[in-house]
Amino acid sequence: LADKESVSYSFATIQQLDAFWGHAQNIVIRATPVHEAVYTYDPHYWFWIGRAETERTLVEEVTSLGKQFLMTVGGSTSLDKAIRRDFGTDMRQYHLERLFEDDRYYVVVIGDYIFETHLDRKASELIEEIYRRNTESSGIVAQMLGQISKMRVRSRLKLSRNRTQAHKLKAKMAKNFFVRR
Repeated sequence: LADKESVSYSFATIQQLDAFWGHAQNIVIRATPVHEAVYTYDPHYWFWIGRAETERTLVEEVTSLGKQFLMTVGGSTSLDKAIRRDFGTDMRQYHLERLFEDDRYYVVVIGDYIFETHLDRKASELIEEIYRRNTESSGIVAQMLGQISKMRVRSRLKLSRNRTQAHKLKAKMAKNFFVRR
């Protein structure tokens, strides 16, 4: 993509979305300079619990390439806080703060590239319910969250390259992290 270009995709399941999203991010992560951190915002980082193996592999790959993984989570439940213990280094940082009002909105910024995802309302409400009702991560919680990714619900992903917008988003997310330059 050239600066200010974008492309949008729709998916029938979150699992399909996640597969494409991960693959596209992987390409961009490898194509951008090592000093470009991966800035991520999720309303809840439910992929860390519900798709643990896949998500841990992604984060390990990011950091093994020398890039920082900077995760901001909009929720403040016990499950949101429990994940913090897995992010205690300069390369893997985690912060709780609601940055966006839309609880269906997920964004990843890598260099000039922006990945914006909107989950289906039904799926978002189920995720919210699980986070409200559960105080500890368990096999049952992981299973419930994992099932959400298999539901037939529409999700959208917009991939854009926009230097100005990426800079604004990174500035909004970077303020709570130690970012290497």
